[in-house]
Amino acid sequence: MEPEKQQAELIVDPSSAIKAAMREVIRNSPLSRAQIAERMTELCKAAGIYSRDNELKVSVARIDAWVAESKVSNHIPLKMLPLFCKAAGNNMPIEVYVQAFGGVRLVTDEQYQKLLWAEKEIQVRRNKKEAKKLAQLAGI
Repeated sequence: MEPEKQQAELIVDPSSAIKAAMREVIRNSPLSRAQIAERMTELCKAAGIYSRDNELKVSVARIDAWVAESKVSNHIPLKMLPLFCKAAGNNMPIEVYVQAFGGVRLVTDEQYQKLLWAEKEIQVRRNKKEAKKLAQLAGI
């Protein structure tokens, strides 16, 4: 599918696409599922995310359930998605989630700064063009 068409589509339920992205991240990661689970557990503690028994331990079994195609109703809680991405070192699942909004993209801080610069540069060029027209009208 062309990127322009894909970007414009609104995805009603991105769950299966997020699961697929998570599976791909795991498959391509130099980390094992156990290492990702361990990192997620540490990130949960650091973020103050706890379960009912006051300690949240992310297990390999839990990750397996989140990514299983067969477990349609079992998916990663939204608050855990950034932690998974940070633990695995890959934002692909969040990028897939963001695509569900249609016409929205995830950008890095550096990319965002470049976009801000580009907007300012475009405005400067428009202002110069307008000033040149006004100068011509004024005979300057």
